Parts: sequence; structure tokens; C-alpha cells
Amino acid sequence: MIDNLKYLPRKTIIQLFNEVFDQLPRVLADVAPDGWEQGPYYPLFHFSPEEELLRTLLSKLAKTQYEQRFGVLKHQYSDAVDLETLFKNFAFTHEPKPFYPEKELCSLFVDALSAICHSGKFNRENDTFFYEVNPPVAHSAAEIVARDKGITTERPYHLPFIPWEKRILIIEANLIPLMRYLFQALHKTDFHWEYVDYEVLEFIGYCSAYQAGETKDLAPYYANENDHKLGITSAPNLEDYFKQVDKELPSDAVVAYVDVFGKWPNGFPLDKDRYLEWHKKLNTDK
Repeated sequence: MIDNLKYLPRKTIIQLFNEVFDQLPRVLADVAPDGWEQGPYYPLFHFSPEEELLRTLLSKLAKTQYEQRFGVLKHQYSDAVDLETLFKNFAFTHEPKPFYPEKELCSLFVDALSAICHSGKFNRENDTFFYEVNPPVAHSAAEIVARDKGITTERPYHLPFIPWEKRILIIEANLIPLMRYLFQALHKTDFHWEYVDYEVLEFIGYCSAYQAGETKDLAPYYANENDHKLGITSAPNLEDYFKQVDKELPSDAVVAYVDVFGKWPNGFPLDKDRYLEWHKKLNTDK
């Protein structure tokens, strides 16, 4: 909905990562005081014996069902599995893969930087644009800095990715500690960060369409979760919506910002009049 968006320059992201990657020993002690394997981020990159068992079974099941429907597979795999033996011995035969705390932490800083942009945007003085993070660009920037600092020493100097099966956990992981380090490094750039809630703009647009009678393609509105369960619809109300928003806890990025700067970021708490004016301007400019 906001059309004055750009991507944060890779040069700026490199500046941030240069600052935080210099502090990796301190960060590791902060986020995993009992060792990386015992910390909350290790399970994002590594599978437990039980998880490996499920992955093996899924692979076996997928191949078996395909073969039953379409005939012998064209490629013969060397990972034949004796299911009975697997069930009995998986906890004893499982061999954890090597782990690299510094590299994995560098990769997580990319996720933390991206998460900061989920509830706000970067901005700078005398600039009408907001800036958000392009994750692949941020990952590339992290790999450049990690290579230059000797964190990765072997070509092609890649940092690890969180496996796709584990990506669901990234929204559950507490990235506030990493966000704090990124906010502390922000002074090295000419950018600042401010809170932006896209959902508010979307709801104002929803209310405007409803009031204009453009309800054909609108999803039904439920005043609360209980009404949703009971199927009780009602007319959207901006006043009630903003009262509800005011009761919600601040996002992780806002919490990290306050921890670092000791004050709320620009744009928080929400200013209803600002968003109404913003929405009006966006629709006037169309």
C-alpha cells in the first residue's frame, strides 16, 4: 500500500554487519551462556534424532508411494531403510552434524534484520522514502562481511541457511537480543528506524470501502475472536479498532528499540490522525 518504498542499500547493511560481527564472542556469551548447543538458536539449524527419523520416514514414504503408482524409480538410491531397525535404533545411530556457532549466528542476524522491518521501516533525514530489507541481499552482505572477517574461510564462503522444515520456528524464536545489537550499530549509518503498521492502513482502507458500499469483495468483519467463532458479523468501527490496537503489546522490534534508546521509536504509539491522513494522501495520489 505504501508506494514510496526502496530497499536498504547493501552498503548500509554491510556497515551494520561489520559492527555486529566484530562483537560475535560477546553476542554468543549473551544468547547462549551455556554453549551454543544448549541455546535457543541451535535447534533452528539442526535436527534432533526424532526429527531426523521423521525426515527419513517421509523420504522413504514419498519414494515408496511414487513407485507404487508409477513404477520403478529411474534413480536407485543408496539410502535404503530397514524401518524396523530404524525404529529400534534411531536414537543410538543418530550422528549429529557439525555445528558452527559463529556462522549460524551471522545467518541469524539476517533474519533479525528482516524481522525489524516487519513492524517498521528505515528512514533518513530529508528523504521521503522508507527503506526495507531484501533478505537475499542481506544474506549476501552477511557472507561478504563474514568472509572479510575470516569467519568463513573456505570457498564459496557461504553462510548456513535454516532448513526449510525449520523456517516455521523463526517466527517463534526470540530475536530481540540480536535486534538490540543491530539497533546499537545503527549510528554507524545515516539511517534511523521508525514504527509503521501496515495493518492499520489496510483496515482504514477496509472501512472506507465498507462505508462506500463496496462490500461485494470484502471479507466479513468480526468485532472480536468470540464473534468470529460464533459467526457474528458487524460493521467495522475505527474507534473500536484503535482502542484494541492500543491494548496490544509492542512488537519485538519496538521492545529492542526501547531497550537500546530508552524511548519509543517514531510512530509508536500509533497516532490515528496520522494514519488517516496518510491513507488519504495515498489514495489522493493514485
